[in-house]
Amino acid sequence: MTAETPAGGQVPRGCFNLKYEVWVHPYNWTDDNANSARRLGDTVAAAANSMRRFERLGYRTLKPILVTHSMGGLVARAYTQLHGGGGDVHGVIHGAMPTDGSPATYKRMRAGFEGVESQVLGRNQSESTATAGNLPGPLELLPNGRHRSVNGTTNWLRGTGQGGGRLWARPAANPYGEIYVNQADWWRLIYRQYLDPDGDPDGRSAFRQSRTQIIAAASYHSRLGSSGYHPNTRMFYAADRGHPCWDHIEWRQTSRVDTPSNAQPQRNDENGTVEWGRWSDPVYTPYGANPPVFIADTRYEIQEPDAPGDGTVHAGSGKYVSGPMSVPTRNGFVHQSAFDLGEARRFVSEWLFAMVQEQL
Repeated sequence: MTAETPAGGQVPRGCFNLKYEVWVHPYNWTDDNANSARRLGDTVAAAANSMRRFERLGYRTLKPILVTHSMGGLVARAYTQLHGGGGDVHGVIHGAMPTDGSPATYKRMRAGFEGVESQVLGRNQSESTATAGNLPGPLELLPNGRHRSVNGTTNWLRGTGQGGGRLWARPAANPYGEIYVNQADWWRLIYRQYLDPDGDPDGRSAFRQSRTQIIAAASYHSRLGSSGYHPNTRMFYAADRGHPCWDHIEWRQTSRVDTPSNAQPQRNDENGTVEWGRWSDPVYTPYGANPPVFIADTRYEIQEPDAPGDGTVHAGSGKYVSGPMSVPTRNGFVHQSAFDLGEARRFVSEWLFAMVQEQL
């Protein structure tokens, strides 16, 4: 306990002989969260065994309290709710958890990652599909069947015409079939030829493997959602507009015709723009021929994020959490540095203090 704790820096009564340790659990975010949860169970068991040496010396120890960041919250929930670890920990504190997935994952698979992540996971659709499309962890970060945007809507993938009118919205019911394994519509998640361009240029075999991963992600989402949360859970999230997020993805028509013609050539820049149109004839000049130019009749572009959040996880991820205490911070934060915010540290300090008191 530190001077930042509630009650003027006083520690709870009974803490004079209390011993505690802080353990850090690393996990591979590309792996299945259920697998990562099993390894978290090993860490919790190792921590409990470590504390027994203090008990033999007459000190008092308490049950562990899990503190998570981002996807780590999904790992901790899988551990407590799916692998029977709930009774081994006293409580769980989540920060910036993508509770029901993030539309940003769709955007990044269709248009590339931003910043330093683009160097590892892909700068465009083909590179991002070859990585994230084959990995369980990123696929489990896609919006699941319970996902809601900040305003409560569930159809988070939308097409709008030039005048701003809604042309279509998905999912109507099932994001896995309608978006993730869909191979018919141009706005689908997976273009199979990008999954393994060297080993399987057509992508048929690679897509069967990716589809298996998506079906497994759907099963994981279903099991985790129906199990809810550890009964003693706290959570904080960002709800300001200083770091806008994608709580939905809008493909907006920015050319002349709203409905593309399948008979026309398609051009995809792999960074969030898809066009249908025609190539102009070469223009010959005394200095040579100018190359053909693509003239778009229909153009759809992914729009910039505009929802409140932390730049990665939108506010709906905390707003619609039921059961545990879930509170927004008054001041915003950047997703990766959520725990650098003084307000977030105060929340965590108060919650830890309360959870210690509950065990004394």
